Amino acid sequence: MTYTEETVAHLSGAYASLEIQLKEFYKDAFHLSEQLQSQKAIEYLLHGVLRRLAHIQHCMGKIFSIFPPERTQLLSREERYDLVSYLHTYAINLAGLLDNWAWVYVYEKELYSESDKKKLGRHDVAFFKEKFVSKLPLDLSEFIRSENIEEWNKRYLRPYRDSLAHRIPLYVPSRILTDQQVADIEKIKRQIDELLPEVPASIPKIEELKTEKQTIGVPSLSMSGSFSEEDFNKGILFHAQILKDIEIVLQISDKFVVQLSQE
Repeated sequence: MTYTEETVAHLSGAYASLEIQLKEFYKDAFHLSEQLQSQKAIEYLLHGVLRRLAHIQHCMGKIFSIFPPERTQLLSREERYDLVSYLHTYAINLAGLLDNWAWVYVYEKELYSESDKKKLGRHDVAFFKEKFVSKLPLDLSEFIRSENIEEWNKRYLRPYRDSLAHRIPLYVPSRILTDQQVADIEKIKRQIDELLPEVPASIPKIEELKTEKQTIGVPSLSMSGSFSEEDFNKGILFHAQILKDIEIVLQISDKFVVQLSQE
């Protein structure tokens, strides 16, 4: 599977738009840091939210550079390992950024205490935890509880983050093959086996066959976790998912900036 020209154009346009939005958000976030009263809130904003967002943006750039949507050539082993490494860093910081927003809000509003049972404890402060969400203003809590955000968290963010952190790490298959291409690869393997007794004279032909084998198929556009768990059966097209993720994160972040700037 490869993307159509129309899809490539859409992904490229969305990428360019997000780059502009990210630049604007950094300005708004730095301005917010000058208004916050809590030093812990400022720390979690500058060194939590913004540091993670910088990593996310860097990973997005590297992923789209290693594997631009228009690419049809198979990834080398090194390229694929780099790609997966950036996806790992991206995914873990995506979840962490949202929890950092929770800490910014909790510290600024003095909602955290390990001794006061009326306030939130350490294990209560997580972006999607109801104890935290219930402390937010109505427009923010309704947005987080909206069907779109809840489905994004339930079907994608949480299972992919949890799998990466605790179970099977995210994975991008080396290639996608048709039944005929699988048969072609098996044929090449048999040809190589037949040539082995003739080494070293057969080495040039063996290398030629190996090179041919490495060109069969198309690169995988999806990432997944465990193949045996329902959450990962189909995988996810990571180019589009990354762009969607960052769009959602910016929507959430903008709402927190507005809310904390008003109060």
